[in-house]
Amino acid sequence: MGTAGYESPAVRKAIALVELLCSQDRPLGLSEISQALELNKHMVLRLLSTLEDMGWLVRHAEGPKYSVGLLPYHSTSKVVRRMSFRTAAEQPLRALWEETGESAFLSILYQDTAMLVEHLDGVGSIRVGAHVGERYPLNCTAAGKVLLAFGDPELLSRVVQHGFERPTPASLHTLNALRPELAAIRRDGYALDREESITGVLCVAAPVFDHAEKLAGTIGLTVFAIAYTPDDLASQLAPRVQAAAAEISRTLGYPSE
Repeated sequence: MGTAGYESPAVRKAIALVELLCSQDRPLGLSEISQALELNKHMVLRLLSTLEDMGWLVRHAEGPKYSVGLLPYHSTSKVVRRMSFRTAAEQPLRALWEETGESAFLSILYQDTAMLVEHLDGVGSIRVGAHVGERYPLNCTAAGKVLLAFGDPELLSRVVQHGFERPTPASLHTLNALRPELAAIRRDGYALDREESITGVLCVAAPVFDHAEKLAGTIGLTVFAIAYTPDDLASQLAPRVQAAAAEISRTLGYPSE
């Protein structure tokens, strides 16, 4: 977050102009841009002229009207290619861990399992043992259910074919039980593990999306049932996990709502 005293209004307006044109499926004229950004035409004209000169905008003869050229994509796509899920998630994951003091993790889909790619132990004297590289079933973990809910529809079919795992009596081990759960996850934007993978342990996880609006992975927290109830997870921790997931998604280029 920048310091207010060091902000450049002109840069802010130029970025707003580029974002406006990126959101349109047709070129826009001077008056349309001026009205949309609530800027006077003289200021808009100066911005358009500069951005066109830099190769970021294309001017069309009729009007004239303006659209975004390919130079911005050429420049920003280099950053997107370099940005990995783990890199983008490093700071938000640590911030989530510092804020809650609970075990925080990142996971991705790997060979139809949820694989842990980062894990920070909770600060309490009793900790959940987890290691990077460990893999967990999809049907009975918070991260796994997120991957099922927001991933390729064929993934669920493959999991059904392989058979559901049932490590605890609370595990969702039938398709009839899992379908409404996945629908609720898509509606709410997060998943809970209610002692479904380990008795006495709860989890909450949320999806992270990339610039192509594809599921990149999940971020979540693991806690003990003696300290939290599932309702506590939903009301206290889920919003924090979702905020961290949204931050990572923005870094990966996922379009803001």
